[in-house]
Amino acid sequence: MREQILVVDNGKIVQAGKHEDLVEEEGIYRRFILGRQEAENWKI
Repeated sequence: MREQILVVDNGKIVQAGKHEDLVEEEGIYRRFILGRQEAENWKI
């Protein structure tokens, strides 16, 4: 069984694939991952 991430926007699948592939292409998933990484580095 191949693991796959599905990205849904407005009820439609807009991206599908493995994490490694999705972070390499421009899209919602990449922006989400990059934003999450930035948030992890925030310090007060």
